Amino acid sequence: MYQMETYLIFFTLLLVLVYLTIIVRFHKNQNRMDNLIEENAKHLKELNSFYQSQQNPLGPLMSGVKQSVTIHFDKNGKILYSDKNFQNLLGYTNKELSQKNLHVLLNENISLKDPLDTSIIRRIFANPKLYTENETELETKGGKKVWISWTNRIIYNKKNQPVEIHSVGFDITKRKNLESDLMFLASVDPTTGALNRQAFLQTGTRELRRSIRYHHPLSILLVKLTLKGETNLNLPERDKLLKELTQQCKKTMRDVDYL
Repeated sequence: MYQMETYLIFFTLLLVLVYLTIIVRFHKNQNRMDNLIEENAKHLKELNSFYQSQQNPLGPLMSGVKQSVTIHFDKNGKILYSDKNFQNLLGYTNKELSQKNLHVLLNENISLKDPLDTSIIRRIFANPKLYTENETELETKGGKKVWISWTNRIIYNKKNQPVEIHSVGFDITKRKNLESDLMFLASVDPTTGALNRQAFLQTGTRELRRSIRYHHPLSILLVKLTLKGETNLNLPERDKLLKELTQQCKKTMRDVDYL
């Protein structure tokens, strides 16, 4: 009898121990699961942020672009319709725009009889499928330049000929200004304002190939600056000398020359 009670107590203690072990492991697994869920949510948030950055790499520059602009025009550039956002962006009233030609806003001097006309409007109507999207620079009423990215819908008549273009666009002026600044920084020497070595070699290679193709002469002038007397110039003095030399070169250059 005593031995049986001892076995019973031992068995009870064993069950309690097993139960406690199961409870401890359950809590550990639960904590581990909570940590995994939290870590997974963190990774998911990081992936979403990365995806959004890839979708919109310009970030803050494009965050303010919310309202679209809409304009309809015919093959001659006559403005048939413009919405309020387009009018506000360019600073014109609806009446003023209805009396204007889109070529004027594009700052294009168009000759209707010119077979070599390169107007963007003519190109769109000539090849509608190639210009479902395009970017143009417009001029506001105050003379300011504005860049707009367009998505175009071509309207056809019964003879399947394009007669109108309905365009919806967004102001991308900030992006274009950034691209221009980056291009300037990548191609111009910050001290003198002349082309840097890489940009000059690229331009020179293009001009050399053009001269060979069209059998035109190409001239290259190398200027060597020799200092007399004291030659140990410090950095500000050297920069000042290079700037003065650059300005003298620019005074004698033509518009088609590269420095």
